[in-house]
Amino acid sequence: MTAALTYVDDAEVSVAAAVQRAQRRLVDEVFGAAAGVTIGQAAASVGVTV
Repeated sequence: MTAALTYVDDAEVSVAAAVQRAQRRLVDEVFGAAAGVTIGQAAASVGVTV
């Protein structure tokens, strides 16, 4: 399965933090639940901080 998310930010009305939280939740719900891990756990396992 492949998915893509695109987000363009506007500095004056930035919602980047909310978008990042939503993106993590979406990925966790769609991909992490099946594998039993969250995106944070998967990233940490390869030394990446999210």
